[in-house]
Amino acid sequence: MTLPVSIREEAITEIRTIQLYLEGEKHGLGERFLVELLACLELIGRYPRAYQVRHHIYRYGQLADLQYHVIYAIEEGTVVVYRVRHMHRRTLKQFFGG
Repeated sequence: MTLPVSIREEAITEIRTIQLYLEGEKHGLGERFLVELLACLELIGRYPRAYQVRHHIYRYGQLADLQYHVIYAIEEGTVVVYRVRHMHRRTLKQFFGG
């Protein structure tokens, strides 16, 4: 059963920032990021429990080729995307607590 996917405003801002940065690095890379992101979101919606819980209730979906995580949780029958982050960035302590 496919779950609906909701993207929080913070994640939308991060997605826009990442896309602009990657497009500035190499023409077409921003578009590739969006294609991979949409494929990842579709997979997460279809198989929301495919990725293990890493912090409290949060799971990390991975883009196929680019090194980015989609940080999400399953809440009341919906996949809620909280962040989209590069794999090498430190975890946000204020986001995860502790």
